[in-house]
Amino acid sequence: MPISPDMAEDLAAAVADLYEAAEGVLIGKIRRALAEGIDSPTWVEQKLAALGNLQAGIMEIIAALEVDASGAIGQAVAEAYERGVQAAVAELGALGVGQTAAAAVALPTAPVVDRIAQAVIADTGPVHVRMLRQSMDVYRD
Repeated sequence: MPISPDMAEDLAAAVADLYEAAEGVLIGKIRRALAEGIDSPTWVEQKLAALGNLQAGIMEIIAALEVDASGAIGQAVAEAYERGVQAAVAELGALGVGQTAAAAVALPTAPVVDRIAQAVIADTGPVHVRMLRQSMDVYRD
């Protein structure tokens, strides 16, 4: 049976859920920051003065997301690798290819999996920068 992306869809969903939760927290934080003192005649000045505090709070949320997402991404890549190995071994067994070939596929390659996970984690860095920028832009608007 050929390997399909559907075999790991649940793993990607787990990582996406983390980002969706962070998005909700960021929206709530911005909403609360904007609502605070909304009836004040100096509301605009207060909001401009609070930019630094809001940015620091958003950066804390993003830092926590980075930690959680890194762990989830590492776990997802390792699990996807394991599922792929299991599928390959099952397919090799079904094709009647010897046990040696099946065993070669199943060899542990943790360093490779770790490098792949680190590459994916590194690719999320720009996303976190955009999250900070977008959050601050929404607040300013």
